[in-house]
Amino acid sequence: MPTQQIWTHGNAGLLERKRAPAVNTKTEVRRAFDTFDGDIVNLGGFAAAAFLRMGFEGRVVVFDHGDRDFDKSGEFWLHYTLPTIVVPGCRVRKVMVRFNTPNLQKIAIRRIHMWDGNRERVFADDDVDENMRYERGFNQDYQMGLTVSMLIRANNANDDILSIFGVGAEIDI
Repeated sequence: MPTQQIWTHGNAGLLERKRAPAVNTKTEVRRAFDTFDGDIVNLGGFAAAAFLRMGFEGRVVVFDHGDRDFDKSGEFWLHYTLPTIVVPGCRVRKVMVRFNTPNLQKIAIRRIHMWDGNRERVFADDDVDENMRYERGFNQDYQMGLTVSMLIRANNANDDILSIFGVGAEIDI
């Protein structure tokens, strides 16, 4: 089987809203968005995280949305859908993320999961402690589109940033 890499730009990320799994009514939709529209999620208190799209880069910034500028902590999920080729017998061999943070202790990717559509999780690393280049090999068949989910964690961040340049996978088709 030939091996191929599939990638998406860092700017393609989608934030998961904290209350999204419970949304079924208009009231719950409004509650899920809190006071923020678009690519900002409330992390609790006055902490918020924004996802900014700039060229090929997706930039995460954790900030104090109140009238002060205090350090903030919290975590949230960011999801990337990969342009997936699906044929009988296809296998995913590796997950790859290219990113950078000036301060790994303040804001970083702490978990990376890969999903086979809504069918099953095919990969999980719940102890990510790297900067710049993440690659993990595994060998799993898949039947639907692939999604990479990343848990972003901020620890006393104050205008600290995390830049994501690309998310990809290596597949056998």
